[in-house]
Amino acid sequence: MFRMWGKIWESNRMIRDTVICNETQNSRTKKVFQSLEDICYEFDLQTPIWLNGNIEEFQRLSKT
Repeated sequence: MFRMWGKIWESNRMIRDTVICNETQNSRTKKVFQSLEDICYEFDLQTPIWLNGNIEEFQRLSKT
């Protein structure tokens, strides 16, 4: 099971949060990207754009 916790902070206080659970058989990279998109949808934010460079960096370094 993969979980990601999304939080919105304002003036050093958490004003909203959500937890996304992803139980698919996808790779960790795909689970992270899908969870981030789900958090953006939940918070009514624009969907992130994943460039090939971002995907390659994340797969190699676990950050981008």
